[in-house]
Amino acid sequence: MEFLRNELPEFITIGHVEKVHGVQGGLKVRPLTDYPPRFKELTSLQVERRTGQISEYQIEQVSLQGNSVYLKLQGLDSRDAAESLRGAYLNIPRAEILPLDEGEFYFFEVVGFEVVTNAGRSLGLIEEVLDMPANAVLRVTTQDKEHLIPVIPDVIEQVNRESGRVVVNPIDGLLD
Repeated sequence: MEFLRNELPEFITIGHVEKVHGVQGGLKVRPLTDYPPRFKELTSLQVERRTGQISEYQIEQVSLQGNSVYLKLQGLDSRDAAESLRGAYLNIPRAEILPLDEGEFYFFEVVGFEVVTNAGRSLGLIEEVLDMPANAVLRVTTQDKEHLIPVIPDVIEQVNRESGRVVVNPIDGLLD
């Protein structure tokens, strides 16, 4: 069986516009990144509206409060103008993603990777990564079976980007 890897996306989603904030065109954003302060390092971003329309915006102001990011984008000067971005996704070029520590990976990178046990048994391909409250979970499928693999140190032994393979330690009950 040959395993094919998905091409990496050109842009990476790092936020979702939840609602308008204030009357001067501010946005309340739910960060989709483990490092929300990264918004303060950006000067621009791509906005992908629910309609699929994509626009580039310059960032005027960023503030962080709790688990939310508040943005003011250039050209959005009223509540009505900002309302058109409700539900939009905020993207950055893949080249601008932050470097990771050894053993870490971005979810988008592993979709399409083959998952094998440390004994060499193929479990299938990663269809998606579910971001759950306790930990991320790899949804791994074959033609007739699905496995949900928790992304925890006791289970994930290796992520090999070059071979497109994730090696797992099948702890008791994992593959039942």
